Amino acid sequence: AFAASKPTVFVQDTDVVVQMRQLAQTRSASARLQTHVYSRAHERGVQWCVARADLSLLKGRGLMRRYGPFARNAQEFHDTNYTSAEIVPLETVMTRTVSLASERPVRLVYCGRLVARKGVDRSIELLHAARARGARIELDVIGDGEERSALESLVLRLDLAGRVRFLGSAVYGPGLIRQLAAYDALFFTPTAEDTPRMIFDGYAAGLPLIGSDIDYVVERAHSEEAAVVLPRADREESALRLVRIARDRAQLATLACAAHAAAEHHAADQWYARRAAWVLEAIERASIVRA
Repeated sequence: AFAASKPTVFVQDTDVVVQMRQLAQTRSASARLQTHVYSRAHERGVQWCVARADLSLLKGRGLMRRYGPFARNAQEFHDTNYTSAEIVPLETVMTRTVSLASERPVRLVYCGRLVARKGVDRSIELLHAARARGARIELDVIGDGEERSALESLVLRLDLAGRVRFLGSAVYGPGLIRQLAAYDALFFTPTAEDTPRMIFDGYAAGLPLIGSDIDYVVERAHSEEAAVVLPRADREESALRLVRIARDRAQLATLACAAHAAAEHHAADQWYARRAAWVLEAIERASIVRA
């Protein structure tokens, strides 16, 4: 496309360099060296692309920092699936947050694939540690995958039957957003950098995020003020923060309102309207330059 002088759009969804290096930390020295070489080659390749693309769509501030200085025209872009019409009414969120004043457990939910790097086992272990410290807190897991049997065994081993429930796969759509709205927060503790769309689906349901301190979760905490960040390197402190959020129901309600307020900005129709404008501008600019 570059050689043919065609207008080009380059898209990167996750900071692959960070993700690869984080996943390689527990591997052998030779594997870490191989990862370092490959990740550096990947980084240089992306630098080459963004320097030539008429428009580069980079997901999140981390990618903007890494590649923005090399880009001809970079825009921060978040890919989401729900539409503005599918956001649950604020009244639904307020009714749920009012119920937090009762003695009911705080209801957490994970929604996604059950694969190792999503860290659902870590979520279950943190939930167990928080409950051992008196937190009234439960977790439902929506989704399926290769780790399900191991996760179910972990739940039994930690005596969490009835406190952690596996609901299986769900069809994506407005019904899932409404289902998520019954919970109090999204719980996400990945082992490496990730940019899941379920964070924004949670926003559409008025759910704040409780998540490990990968860059994308930290960015969400700063951008929307709708997240509680847990330190991956300190499980004790992570468990204590879970305990505090389970007891501070007013904070959880405030975070839920912030999540719902962010939902409109991040709706798919809003993002794709921005993308359409950026693409048309890039094509027009490229046509003028190449004329």
